Amino acid sequence: MNIFNYTGYLEKIFTEEEMAKFYEGKIFPKDLNLLENQYLYVEDSHGKIVDKYRVENNKFVPLKYIPTKNTYIDSISPRNEEQKLAFDMLQNPNITVNLLTGRFGSGKTLVMLANAFSEIEKGRARKIVWVRNNIEVKNTKALGALPGLF
Repeated sequence: MNIFNYTGYLEKIFTEEEMAKFYEGKIFPKDLNLLENQYLYVEDSHGKIVDKYRVENNKFVPLKYIPTKNTYIDSISPRNEEQKLAFDMLQNPNITVNLLTGRFGSGKTLVMLANAFSEIEKGRARKIVWVRNNIEVKNTKALGALPGLF
């Protein structure tokens, strides 16, 4: 696996025979070279997503996420397949370090903050540690390290 192409999920198109084997429990994460907490899109022979799973303890576990609600951002639901994966990852207490990447405007910040505020309001978290790149924008000064943050 090339780490530079790692997306956190695998889109796998199954033939009808492979699909039957998968649902009979005869295909395992190691057969698809999937890692712990990596996601799988099960697609039919037409490329349509029919199921979504996460690898947990070398087994396929269906996604478990709920729309998030808090007093700061109100109610947020995933708007696409990638956000469903992000919700599942952020709401899973067994995944302690989360990394969201994606294009500008894909909802990374909103999804992350909505879930973080919900966890704080429910008493399951005390603070948010948000690490981001200092990306310089054209015609601006470089920030460098900001004193007093830690």
